[in-house]
Amino acid sequence: MTKDELRDRMKALRRALEPERLTSAGDRVAERLLADPELARPRRILVYLSVRNELPTSTLVRALRERGHRVAVPQVLGQGRMEARELEEPLVRGVLGIPTSDGPVLAGVELAIVPGLAFDASGGRLGFGAGHYDRWLAEHAPLAIGVGVDDQLLPWVPVEAHDRPMDRVVTPSADVPVRPPIRVTAGAWVRDGRVYAVRRGAGKARAGLWELPGGKVEPGEDDHTSLVRELFEELGIRARVTGPLGRAIHAYDDVTVQLEGLLVHSGDTPRLTEHDDARWLSAAELDDVGWAPADIPLIAALKGHLSQADRS
Repeated sequence: MTKDELRDRMKALRRALEPERLTSAGDRVAERLLADPELARPRRILVYLSVRNELPTSTLVRALRERGHRVAVPQVLGQGRMEARELEEPLVRGVLGIPTSDGPVLAGVELAIVPGLAFDASGGRLGFGAGHYDRWLAEHAPLAIGVGVDDQLLPWVPVEAHDRPMDRVVTPSADVPVRPPIRVTAGAWVRDGRVYAVRRGAGKARAGLWELPGGKVEPGEDDHTSLVRELFEELGIRARVTGPLGRAIHAYDDVTVQLEGLLVHSGDTPRLTEHDDARWLSAAELDDVGWAPADIPLIAALKGHLSQADRS
């Protein structure tokens, strides 16, 4: 799913949120944040003022000021730029109708409470696309905490190099310390309309689940080089990459995995060294095995690839 497609979906989700649910969610998120020992002493904190069904921040702002924190709010300047202005009443109407303050610019902000349309456990954030927060966060480098309702925490959010990741994501039901994802390659080896799948052996994490063969990208490797090496080490085959399949990110309890799926070809006979079983699966058989959760989006993409190949 592209950024624009996901934006449309998440905007629709946010429009459908009931006021009572939003108020309750804002209070719960405020409770989680205020319990953080990091806020035991006065800080300089940037907090957005909610509009258009964003998670409400009024409870949080009030409590922070009562505790002696210096609170700033964003003032959008246009052309992707914004400033952190110390909160002073009365509020004023800013660019795009966003409420803001005409207080002085607050330097040295240590923590930023950031809105978004969607977040993921690896720190990915999807905004509206103007880049205000990404530029400001990159310039000032505070601790960045993304907040939203539970439905806004997704398994994966598409990000680009200029997107500033969150350090933490907080929803009413989750407080997620961000773990940088481990980059892993997965090879979709298709032969005669069937794909080669392997089962994780006993003693391995997620033992008994099926996956596309591959492994961790080592420092200095690109995805293609890594996958060719992994397939030789795991299966003893000499493979070449023929094209992309897709990408998936999944947060397990112990690790977050960014899985890069690639189509591969080889004429060799595989031998198992790290898995306890293997099968050649047709498109109709792909649902007959229990896939590791990180692989499931790639399997969905693979079904489309195999179906297209059958029609051609």
